[in-house]
Amino acid sequence: MNSADRPSPNDQNQMNPKQEPKLVGKLISLSKKGSPSFSKMHIRLNTSAESPQPGSWLAVEAVDANDQQLRILAKVVNSWEHNPHEDAHGSAVNEVIPFPTNYAPEGESTIIYRIAEVEPVKEVVKLVY
Repeated sequence: MNSADRPSPNDQNQMNPKQEPKLVGKLISLSKKGSPSFSKMHIRLNTSAESPQPGSWLAVEAVDANDQQLRILAKVVNSWEHNPHEDAHGSAVNEVIPFPTNYAPEGESTIIYRIAEVEPVKEVVKLVY
């Protein structure tokens, strides 16, 4: 398993079976959250992807024990941004000692990223044309 995708909003109802969905991120391991597992997975979202709303659906590409490509349909539970520059400590310091902060934005920074937590619901075989 290494990536997650979903149809763009304009394509959801008119998707051509030969058309590949838009890649929105990559499956990651969050060991402190016990992920990935049979009950939850976490996706690091690409900088160009919109944050998925809770209740929306993603498909996670995977390979089964027989090397057959499949997709795991997953429901979004939550999404959030990880930005240590804006944590509680940094925010309090900035309020007490106001100074301009300049740091690289998501996509250029190695420590700022967004994550979507998803619950796997169903495995489906990926159709190859």
